[in-house]
Amino acid sequence: MGETVRYLQPGGKLAADEPSGGAPSTYVCDPPNPTPTVGGPLLTPDAGVKDDSALESRSDVLTFTAEPLTAPLEIMGTPVVELAHTRSNPHADVFVRLCDVDLEGVSRNVAEGLLRLDPNSPLDQVQSVRVRLDACAHEVTAGHQVRLPIAGGCHPRYARNEGTGQPPGTGSELRPCAHTIHHDSGAVSRVILPTPSG
Repeated sequence: MGETVRYLQPGGKLAADEPSGGAPSTYVCDPPNPTPTVGGPLLTPDAGVKDDSALESRSDVLTFTAEPLTAPLEIMGTPVVELAHTRSNPHADVFVRLCDVDLEGVSRNVAEGLLRLDPNSPLDQVQSVRVRLDACAHEVTAGHQVRLPIAGGCHPRYARNEGTGQPPGTGSELRPCAHTIHHDSGAVSRVILPTPSG
């Protein structure tokens, strides 16, 4: 098995080269208005592959998009996203989705994953956050683009993180969290796509 690596860049880009610096990317997760679930591996009529346009247009979702492929890319296995990440609230989640953007610009989900962050990890240091997505077998055809939407949740598939440390659904307070993804040479964020060969 091989792998294809793309690095998250300032300005919402995915590229083969590591970033050399630039402004970080930020978003705010607001529990009273949680990022919604759109399709994916559900046991409801809303499950499956969906158009992600409405999800990706939200202010609490970041998207990183690669240039159109010049050759097909076969993804086979478990994609992993590694983020150089800081946050304003110790109680936070990171949700990542892998999408295939077609020639018409329509983005559709391929795999996804959510990680609840360790509340004891320091807020004043960049943390390496590693999110394993669903295992998948998918070919992104030539001309299509790979995209990563990133958010602070996926409700109601995952219970929203209320930002207080209380068990889900029991707290009387909701606290937002500002997330920052860094793009420095010493704080690299990337997606690792497993492929049948290098």
